[in-house]
Amino acid sequence: MGRSNKEWENLGLKIFNAAKNELYLSMRYLYLALDGLEIVADMRVDFLATDGGKLYFLPMMAAEKYMENPLLINRAYLHSVLHCLFGHMYKREKRDEDLWNLACDIMVEGVIDDMEVASVTTVVPPLKEEAEVRIARECKIFSAEYIYDYLKKNKEDILALENYFKVDDHSLWDNENNDEKDTKREKKEENAKEHKHMTMMEAANLGKEANPKRMWLTHYSPSMNKPDEYIDK
Repeated sequence: MGRSNKEWENLGLKIFNAAKNELYLSMRYLYLALDGLEIVADMRVDFLATDGGKLYFLPMMAAEKYMENPLLINRAYLHSVLHCLFGHMYKREKRDEDLWNLACDIMVEGVIDDMEVASVTTVVPPLKEEAEVRIARECKIFSAEYIYDYLKKNKEDILALENYFKVDDHSLWDNENNDEKDTKREKKEENAKEHKHMTMMEAANLGKEANPKRMWLTHYSPSMNKPDEYIDK
């Protein structure tokens, strides 16, 4: 007798909660991020999808992936969390959607493949590893924005490897309009003032006015995907 939809859903929730707990133990520094998505069963997604607030999964596919290798669930969970941490679902703007999706997947898979953490370590196929090394060498910064620029010039070489990087469904991703961006920018400035922080633009202007021979950038927010663009400002 087959399982009911509710039984599949409960099984999927157990699988993903177990993955979350395993990631907790090996990456305590990501505790808040790993706990930030509500896990929800959804029959409309291919396997896994996030809108930045929830993590949607297809129960039967989750069970199939788990049976193949439980580490695939760990990696998929972390893959979607990293998309959220880097705000990939909000930054496509006018970029080609398919290339942007691939650029984001290449970035997070490259990050995961570089982690020396047992809970997400699997054998990396040679073609995938070679592509990651080549892209990292060619990009000034290993970010989705720079990878996208690389893909525009080398699309045919990389598209054949798309299945090595694609893990989750990006159909729920948003594309902010200019009004939403202005509102977010204003909120960021208000938040910086409240916590007595500088915005990146304020720091860049201060450095420009000081005109130092050498300036050290000690840290910046991961939301700054192309920090070098502020050098000339």
